[in-house]
Amino acid sequence: MQSTDEAARTLRVSAIRSPSAGPPPRAFPLKGRERPSQSAMLPLMKPFWETKSLAEMSEAEWESLCDGCGRCCLVVLEDDKGRYYETDVACRLFDAGERRCTDYRGRHKRVPDCVRLTAENAGALAWMPESCAYRRLARGQSLPDWHPLITGDPDSVRRAGAAVRADVESEAGVADEELEGRVTGRR
Repeated sequence: MQSTDEAARTLRVSAIRSPSAGPPPRAFPLKGRERPSQSAMLPLMKPFWETKSLAEMSEAEWESLCDGCGRCCLVVLEDDKGRYYETDVACRLFDAGERRCTDYRGRHKRVPDCVRLTAENAGALAWMPESCAYRRLARGQSLPDWHPLITGDPDSVRRAGAAVRADVESEAGVADEELEGRVTGRR
């Protein structure tokens, strides 16, 4: 007859090794053949931005496409030939150090000309940066290699030189007539 301790141990072992759970895992290689790696056993899943259209994405997926470069928050000028020019002046709600809007949810009320980016207009906004994930996906292009969704690193956009510099000035301190003198490059 088993002691109480032996019966308890047998019960624990049989619970772990129940017939429906299959054989216990082996701690040594199978003779003559290696066990396939776990990644080899899982089907490869494409990332959501390669399988869904912009219109099909959830709000979280949509928001994660933003690489945080801040370039859409810069004041952009257009000449009479339809060419666009970036300035070193940013929206008054833009936090240059964080490269984020200080009132993202309320930005359209506080800045009425802040563009509401949608799946329908993302590919048509010619003033948006060429590197913008929304614009690229709307036009059938892939994300840039440095995009945080690919690298897993939110700072990769800065290291790639695609982010707004921290020394941009708020539009609140710049007169409209000064903007042409603040152009930093063509878009």
